[in-house]
Amino acid sequence: MVGAMWKNVTGCSNYYNFLRCTVLIYNGQLDIIVAAALTERSLMGMDWKGSQEYKKAEKKVWKIFKSDSEVAGYIRQAGDFHQVIIRGGGHILPYDQPLRAFDMINRFIYGKGWDPYVG
Repeated sequence: MVGAMWKNVTGCSNYYNFLRCTVLIYNGQLDIIVAAALTERSLMGMDWKGSQEYKKAEKKVWKIFKSDSEVAGYIRQAGDFHQVIIRGGGHILPYDQPLRAFDMINRFIYGKGWDPYVG
């Protein structure tokens, strides 16, 4: 039964190489189960169609509103590939940071970009 639950995903990045899609990978900054640093390290080590652009992309600060004193998280974007780290978020992100989780999904789905809203 355990063998049926676990499967080798080596080479899964090859699927992204052939698909024309928009991808969002996110982690809570405080997640100790799927740590943000390990996700970044994995993305840096994989070979996929946007890997060179991703490696050169600057990690940018993300705020929901320009007037916010707190940073919502950090974004690294390479074309249609978005990697987000949400400040103050753990493994169950919508529970820990519901507003930040909603804003992230809303911006991603509707293609609003990561610049802060005026207000």
